[in-house]
Amino acid sequence: MKIKNREDLIYYQKLCITFLRDRNFDKALKTIKSVIKFDKNIPLNYFIKGRIHDERIEYRDSIYSYKECLKRDPKNRKAKFYLSLAYLSLKDFDKGCRLYKFRHDLDRLKYFDQLIKWQPDSNPGKVIIWAEQGIGDEVMFMQFFSFLESLNFEFTVECDKRLHKIVNHNFPFLKVIGRKKILLENYRYHVPIGDLFSIYYKEMEQIRRPA
Repeated sequence: MKIKNREDLIYYQKLCITFLRDRNFDKALKTIKSVIKFDKNIPLNYFIKGRIHDERIEYRDSIYSYKECLKRDPKNRKAKFYLSLAYLSLKDFDKGCRLYKFRHDLDRLKYFDQLIKWQPDSNPGKVIIWAEQGIGDEVMFMQFFSFLESLNFEFTVECDKRLHKIVNHNFPFLKVIGRKKILLENYRYHVPIGDLFSIYYKEMEQIRRPA
């Protein structure tokens, strides 16, 4: 493989993504290395290389690649998010949780601008814990609800209706609503459900498992 010009670079970059989607990781890695050798300044190439290493379960290499991407594109939120996942995969929770916030779409965050971001040391008030992705994520993060019971807040959880009975049974102090457009005027604070992990990860051994 010999890249001679920018058109070749774009072709092989796309080819690399095709290899990645087809799970042909060896060819994908060989291709992206050639692309990077031709031009070391393109952030996307390092991001692609990081994703390849993720799929090969080579998280230390993916961390290096995402950092190289961020050297060239410091505001790249997607690279920061995948870097956080790589750290978390290596159980480096301190570094992973600091970057985990970059998973959010900026338009989704902007919707909650009129509310205060909730923290456990906030003044008492009504809090909406809003859903993020699929039901699997909701199940994973609801294990952190047990840390909320002793706090002086009125919590409402937005989640899939299939989970309402489970939440009501295990965490009766929480109110639940289905996934819908949240009426922000009903709340003082907001927190995405995944941020409970970032807040309470150091206390995971104390988690009370849902029945």
